[in-house]
Amino acid sequence: MTLSRRVQSLVPRSRGRRRLTTGVGAVLTVGLLVSVASIASAEEVPTSKELMEKCGKDTDFCEFHISGPARAYLQTAGLAAQTANCTGSTQDASLTWEKSTSSSNSFGWSLKVMAGAAKAFQLGFKVAYQHEWTDTLTDRDTTKMTIPGGHMGRVFHAREMEEVSGKYEMHFGSRYYGHYYWYLPMTVNSPKGGGNDKVTTKSEPMTEQERAQFCA
Repeated sequence: MTLSRRVQSLVPRSRGRRRLTTGVGAVLTVGLLVSVASIASAEEVPTSKELMEKCGKDTDFCEFHISGPARAYLQTAGLAAQTANCTGSTQDASLTWEKSTSSSNSFGWSLKVMAGAAKAFQLGFKVAYQHEWTDTLTDRDTTKMTIPGGHMGRVFHAREMEEVSGKYEMHFGSRYYGHYYWYLPMTVNSPKGGGNDKVTTKSEPMTEQERAQFCA
């Protein structure tokens, strides 16, 4: 079995000089990090999800170690609200909108479904950056704009995000898939609590389909 995510394993120094010989003759000795790609053909390895589910549940130790500063960036703007000016003259409009932005990670599933892994990540994040991690952030506002006759008025919103990377370190009391220690890299993108956002407006001539939908 191969993995789309890189997982590494380490035989702990505290357990003495242990050796594991794989089916292709590769040897894993004390202090040596080996990627799954080098042993996958010789022995079965856990999936990323299987390891995440073990964190804080079947492990003696599970922590998430942040690697370096967070990278701040502005997400691609998304449509927050729109309205149609079906008249032949310019009109002023106030568009009230609400938009929620949620986190994502390099595995593609929510950390919420894995309590132990989520707790380890939140703690590692707080220790590294001295503030709480934000999983979901909802922005609400009313935006005023002027819309020409026969046009659609649209409001777009972009939230400031932060990307952090690191890895889980897991210790098992007995060998798990042949090893006591496992390391699992992960990257998380989430809305930045207290961060900035950007609101823009745009007017565009209505299409025939939009006129039929909004002005019929």
